[in-house]
Amino acid sequence: MSLSLTEIPILSLPDFILESEHFKDWRAMCPNETMFAMQSDLVFDTLDINTNEDLYRIIECEAQFLFTKDVRIRILYKIDYYWENNPNASGLKLPKLEASYFGDQVNGLFERLDSFMSAMLCMKKNYLELFEYIFKRDGPNCFYSSHPFCVFPLLYYAVINGHKEILVRGIELGCPFKFDLLEPALAKGHTEIAKILVDEIKRRNIRVSTSTFLDIVSNGNRASLAFLLDTFIEDINEFCFVRCDGRLIKSAMKNFEMFQELIDRGVCRPDPKEFARELIDCFIEHNYCIEVLRMIETRFEFTLADYVKVKYLGKSKPYIPEQVIKNDNLEMYDHMRSAGYLTHEEFINIAKYNKCKKLSPGLLKKHILTVDVVFRI
Repeated sequence: MSLSLTEIPILSLPDFILESEHFKDWRAMCPNETMFAMQSDLVFDTLDINTNEDLYRIIECEAQFLFTKDVRIRILYKIDYYWENNPNASGLKLPKLEASYFGDQVNGLFERLDSFMSAMLCMKKNYLELFEYIFKRDGPNCFYSSHPFCVFPLLYYAVINGHKEILVRGIELGCPFKFDLLEPALAKGHTEIAKILVDEIKRRNIRVSTSTFLDIVSNGNRASLAFLLDTFIEDINEFCFVRCDGRLIKSAMKNFEMFQELIDRGVCRPDPKEFARELIDCFIEHNYCIEVLRMIETRFEFTLADYVKVKYLGKSKPYIPEQVIKNDNLEMYDHMRSAGYLTHEEFINIAKYNKCKKLSPGLLKKHILTVDVVFRI
């Protein structure tokens, strides 16, 4: 079906057309033209809405011309006012979803949501104009919710979805802001979002949140931890042992890359040997990967054998932890045996039950026989 076009003098075009992206692009290519061709059924002078057809025409025109942010906000206001006050709105049909960015925002306007949930939808979808309109209509109340399941601050939803524009606007309008917003930004790899947050944290002089570092160490990656340390931490030992009370380094032991990042930065207590003993205590208790143990031994020149001599001086030697057997971890098993740990006869049953292939019952029996006295647990 062919479209009917009408040529209109440029001087008579309404501002919402003159300011649109499509018209500006056309004007850049045709700087000397005095007439502008438009689809005949989209020629109108005002954004006033008195019938459903007015609304449909405005939405279609916007989809073709891409109006400015301010014009879109004005249209949202007019739609809301028309729907609430004009009986002609009966039978209103919403735009088809995903047909246009603004049409989707019009759909969002009619979602059956409270003020906060509407603002959350905007953060998730990057509905910048709808967010501006909700703020103009409801004020800062849209930033808060008493709903028990609304546990995250509003800006969180812009952060995790990587929506830079609405994040910046939310900050400007005074949305609740926390240091902890950095954690999801880094976890998602949103570097531009992280930079915006860092700038705002520094502008507000917000105190560093240790929980963010602990979350990154437990659930993030080494690059994210390095970013946080480079950005906010000047004295690594003061931060680890005073601010974090040793929790950060111990939590990092769960992940060798995280542990290496901290150790490479010189994390250490005043007595390196005592610090190594403390770390090995934690290592033995939780049975972390052997690379962590080897790093401790290398960096602090304090081996597992040294640890056994000091820890069990004048006492019977310790047994290898049962978890090593359950995990069929031959490498850890051999390393601990070489440091003086013993094999217990009960390990044979554990190996049988767990169908261990490396730490087979036969191998364990051989090692038990090399011990003069068998200590029972």
